[in-house]
Amino acid sequence: MRVGSESEQGSAARRRARRFGAIGIVTALAALGGAASAQAAITATLAPIGSGSSGDYVVTIKNEGPKTEGAVLIELSGSEEASGIVPSSCAYGQPVAGTLIGCGPIDAGATLQVCYHGPAARGITIFYAGGQAVPISTAGAVRSCPVPGFKPSSGGSGGFSLGNAKDNPKAGTAKLSAEVPGAGTVKLSGPGVKAVTARATAAGTVNLTVKATGQKATKLEQTGKVTLNATVTFTPAGGKPIAESTTVKLVKN
Repeated sequence: MRVGSESEQGSAARRRARRFGAIGIVTALAALGGAASAQAAITATLAPIGSGSSGDYVVTIKNEGPKTEGAVLIELSGSEEASGIVPSSCAYGQPVAGTLIGCGPIDAGATLQVCYHGPAARGITIFYAGGQAVPISTAGAVRSCPVPGFKPSSGGSGGFSLGNAKDNPKAGTAKLSAEVPGAGTVKLSGPGVKAVTARATAAGTVNLTVKATGQKATKLEQTGKVTLNATVTFTPAGGKPIAESTTVKLVKN
């Protein structure tokens, strides 16, 4: 990609100043250095974490060119502030105030992954005078954040989901799988459901045995079938509980 002349770079900088606010952008440019060298070959993808309704995202930025000069900015599509950002080398509204997540330069041939809670990202900017704007493509949902230290939001599944229950007619029970994004406690509960508690030591699958109790168990014995409303609650280590509910049909021969 062609690198613009000094006058073209100055024009680009002035356009960015109008976009982000003249005072903030000029201050940041002065701190980062105004000269651009070879353009970085950047590609970027955005993927929701979990069900996609939680507002948790991971941005993957690959640099197949030389080290970027200046900050790498993730431009967000909404006015909501981003939170829970990992890694710690990235921060909201830095080095430019606004709906941006700013990260440090990316080394040649390196990949940067950023997880956060907030609005979806709409693009990437390599931030220096004459900087390069990079479109971002969307990818399928991922089960959990690949960056250590991310805490799923309490507003959605955040990488926590339930699979389909598999019944065991001989025992009159069912096995319910739960995908968890990290270490924590998994609890099974519900009316007429035998309470179960399991501990996850890492991201993966936790299998829970669903068994009827009380009147539900009596009905299963008498009719050979019963429907239970089961709730599985995942509490990540140091985080807030997230609950998902499902209907489980038990059959007993």
